[in-house]
Parts: sequence; C-alpha cells; structure tokens
Amino acid sequence: MHTLHPSTNRSLTRELREQDMNRVTQSERGRRGRPSSGDLAWLGVLCLSLMLGACDLAVELPGDITAEELEQPEDLPLLVTSAEGVFECAYQQYVLLSAQLIDEFMSGGSDGAYYIYDQREITPATGTYSSGGCPGGQLAGLYTPLSQARWFTDSNLQRAQEAGSQDMVARSAVLAGYAYTLFGEGFCSAAYDGGPEVFPPQSLELAEDRFSTAISSGSGDLQTLAYLGRARVRLNQGDMAGAISDAQQVPDGFAYYATRSSADNSRQNHLYGSNWIDRNIEVDVPFWNLGFEGVPDPRVELIHTGNTGRNGLNPEVLQTKYPDYDADIPIGRYAEALLIIAEAAGGQTAVDNINELHSRAGLPLFASDDPAEIMAQVYEERRRELFIEGHRMNDMLRLNIPFPSGADPFNDRRYGETTCFPLPDIERENNENIP
Repeated sequence: MHTLHPSTNRSLTRELREQDMNRVTQSERGRRGRPSSGDLAWLGVLCLSLMLGACDLAVELPGDITAEELEQPEDLPLLVTSAEGVFECAYQQYVLLSAQLIDEFMSGGSDGAYYIYDQREITPATGTYSSGGCPGGQLAGLYTPLSQARWFTDSNLQRAQEAGSQDMVARSAVLAGYAYTLFGEGFCSAAYDGGPEVFPPQSLELAEDRFSTAISSGSGDLQTLAYLGRARVRLNQGDMAGAISDAQQVPDGFAYYATRSSADNSRQNHLYGSNWIDRNIEVDVPFWNLGFEGVPDPRVELIHTGNTGRNGLNPEVLQTKYPDYDADIPIGRYAEALLIIAEAAGGQTAVDNINELHSRAGLPLFASDDPAEIMAQVYEERRRELFIEGHRMNDMLRLNIPFPSGADPFNDRRYGETTCFPLPDIERENNENIP
C-alpha cells in the first residue's frame, strides 16, 4: 500500500485544531475543526452573500447571540479553525467528484447522482452539483461548498489583516489560495461575492495573490504550503522559472493534509466510503495493472475483488491510498514539488526527479535523453503519483488529454460533453452582475 511521506509538523493536525478550539465545548473539540453551532449560525446569515439559491448552513442565530458579537477579535482563532473545516470538506468534494468526471473513478452504483458525474452529464441546471451541501450523504454538492470555503477563508483573511495577526493571515490566505486554485483549474467559470463572471486565468491570479500573502505572513509549514500552492499556480500560468523557484522551497518529507475522521459523516473520508463501503464508485480502467518495466507500481495499488459494484455491471475495483474513514487527504506534498520542477525544467533534472520518486516506490530507474519522451514520462508520473489527490482533471485540461468518449464499456451509457464544472444557473439567476 502506498503511504505518504509524513510531515514533521502537520499544519492542520488534530493537536493544532484542539488548541484553537479551547473555547468550544469538549464534544465540539473532538471534531477536528468542524464549526461549532454558533459558527454555523453565524455562517448561515453571512452565506447569503454568496448569491446562491440554497445554503446548507442557513439557520438562525440563537436569540442571545448576534453576528456583531462574533466579530470580536478574540473570536478570530475559532473562526479561522472553523473555516479550515469548511475548506477541508469542500476540498474532499472536489477530489472525489473531479475523479469521477475524468478517468480515475467510474460509477459502480445504482444511484443516478453518481452517473451524472461519471458520464459527464453535469449541466448548469444540475441541482445536486450546484446547491448540494458538504456532504449530503456520500455524494454531495461542489459549487456551494467550495464557494462557502472560498468566501469564509477570504473573509477571515480580511479580519486577520485588520487584527494584525500574521499567523491568522497566513492560515486564511493559504486556504483561500487553494480555493481559488480549484476554481481556476476545474471550473469553466465562477463568480465571487456577487461580482461578474470570472474565468480560470483570473481565478489563478487571485490564487497567486493569496499565496503570496501567506508567504509574506507565514512561517514553517504554512509558508511551505503557500510556496507549493504558488508553484502549482505558476505552472498553470506557464511561468516555469517562477514555478521552479517556489517548488524548490519545499523540503523532502513535507506533507500537508485535509484531516479526516470517522467521528461523523461530515468528517469521514468519502473517497474510502464511496468506494469500499457503499460500492458506488470503482477505480477506472486506465489505472488498472500499472507497472514499470514489469514491476507493479505501488502508488496505484488496487484490489480487484471479482465482484461487481452496486449496479451489478461495473467491476468492483478498490483503491488503497485511503484505507479507512480516518485517512487524511494530501493538499500538498514534496512529490508534487518534484514533479513541478521536473515539468518546468525538463531534461536531466526531470529524469533525476522521476528517479527519486521511482526509488521511493521501489521501481526501476527511468533513462532517456529524448525531451519528448522525458516529458511524456513526467506526465505519466503525475498521473500515478498524484492519483485521486485532485490534480488529474486539471492536467487533462491543460495538457489536452482526451476525456473518455463514446459509450461506457460496462453499462453502455454514452459520455456527455462536460469537461469542466459549469457556473450554475442558480448563480446566474441570483447575481445581477452576470448577464
């Protein structure tokens, strides 16, 4: 089973979460960053500014608490911690649902909600995608949760700047940067704070700005994550020198996670649950039986059970990267930095970085001096090393890798035309700045 290289100081660790939740009840502290009831109420009022037609946090403030009372400086650590929990849930949703839209997961369930992702039938009118919460069962929405995470982290960034808290600035800015990155990588367009329609290049510019803020304000793992996030953005932008410079700031062994917990549904790892427990999604064919020079690749180790998924049609194929509900999901790690440098630099640097990853995985070394062959291997390494970590959809789009087409070989359903997550109708209809 593939295991991640552990960080020496995880920035989203349970310990840090519990320190920041000291003002919450003991039962709430055990949820590792999940917003308390007061935060949920406060969010319920403010999430209306997202101009979305539905909000799963829309509840009323308790009679003895006002929104103004929750704006006090002493509440900032709790708000930042709560926003981290909101972001983590949205991040998981992006990893899970983008994996189904592309070629990492295929539907194995009988629930039509799964088919619309696997068959790329998502449209601006799709209700679950646009307004579903996070999570509403094993499969939930995406646009609303990610919009809430983006708004919450960005709002906290402003509060932290006003309070002069550099640590809170960094914690808020780095996750806001990742929220904008996901909008820039996987969405056809977006809208922020009731503003005009924004397209991927603009979202990536906003992400770069937030990462730069986190770099200048943060230290330790927060700063390192911001460098890695900005390297990712600059690779998307074609700024190869900038991408290399930032990625070189990431040390061997670095890893930063969205934490998961079996404690309750909102904190569980649903990549595990949807695949192993509910049998609604299976690992797709392009990732079966991968190896290098006859040696199986442990980074994409799978279990073929010989059974079928819940629909009785698709073979049941289990991933092993996330072995239980408590398995954390990487947001950024050293291997990604190596791959960014490899792609941006090419040549022998790329070969060396590929072989560092191969050595860690116990694979034979790669050798080539052909630039095209080297770059093709870099892309293949990204596909395997970053399997179901939220990168593949963007790679397919930016590298013009064909999406599955024609009919699904197991259920004969034909694939749709969706290759990026659309701006929902509910956003257009409620936003006067979008025609």
